[in-house]
Amino acid sequence: MGLVLGLSLRFSLSRVEAQTWGLSLWPLLLEVTIQPGKSLTQAYWLINQGGRDLYLTAVVVPFRPEGDQGQLRPLTLELDPEVKKLFRLTNSQIQLGQSFKLAANSRQQLVLKITPPATQPEGDYYYLFLIKQAEEGEFLPASGGQSLIQIGSPILITVTRSAQPLKQAAISQFRAQPRWAKRWQQPIQFQLRVKNIGPHFFKPEGEITILYWGRWPKATLTLRPDNILADSQRLIGCLKEDRPQPCQFWSWWPGYYQARVEFRPDGQAESLQVTTDFFLLPLEPFLGLILILGLIKIRPRPLKLNLTKIGLKLNNN
Repeated sequence: MGLVLGLSLRFSLSRVEAQTWGLSLWPLLLEVTIQPGKSLTQAYWLINQGGRDLYLTAVVVPFRPEGDQGQLRPLTLELDPEVKKLFRLTNSQIQLGQSFKLAANSRQQLVLKITPPATQPEGDYYYLFLIKQAEEGEFLPASGGQSLIQIGSPILITVTRSAQPLKQAAISQFRAQPRWAKRWQQPIQFQLRVKNIGPHFFKPEGEITILYWGRWPKATLTLRPDNILADSQRLIGCLKEDRPQPCQFWSWWPGYYQARVEFRPDGQAESLQVTTDFFLLPLEPFLGLILILGLIKIRPRPLKLNLTKIGLKLNNN
């Protein structure tokens, strides 16, 4: 399957923009920790705010992580019979894999029941609750090509008998770019890649601390707690006032700096810590100072006349 969906494990998705047609699905993400043989249910709301009726089909498909920015790749877009052993809809008139009508400006609740068998091996299982347009709802856009709406919500399942599943992480990269900031107000960007080397997904909970000359704290950057799935790695960003932003730093003070990243996987395991260093030595202020001093040094001196000698010479004449 060649389709890669640009999903950060936070937001809904579509091959075409489902929002264009007013279709949305909530919740955007479901995280589940469950024992084998147990069950739980989750209510989803499917909302059609568009001006036309839609014929849709609900399926659950497995996916695997792709890349280092939270993308996912569905392994199939069709409902597998094995999936029906874990999932089913409790709605009386709507079943997985069967089409249903969602009228314009209406909503439909879909109640998904998850039941891993008692013999289910412990580990992580990643699925996508996918809503796609059924054949009855195919339409031709203005361009004349065929387009099908698809929108989905990831389901991250940890099957375990333990109250605290094992979380294991490794820092595969932490560096400052550039290491020497030569331009004034040039921010230092931090690249942090965290790898999941354990059997279960986790979120890194921690921060990056900036130290001036390796001693004095100058800033603290909060890591964004993105999910890192098993057997994958992820480029981690930062948060400022609960808003995602790049991990970056800048200061008026030139000199030597250290950056120290420290975090715990879901705040449970032992903390991981790595440091890197960089320099803020912008050349523009120093070049400007040198230029000013040079102009002062070569400034023409005023002509000084020795009036005493001139007066003696005039008297002798």
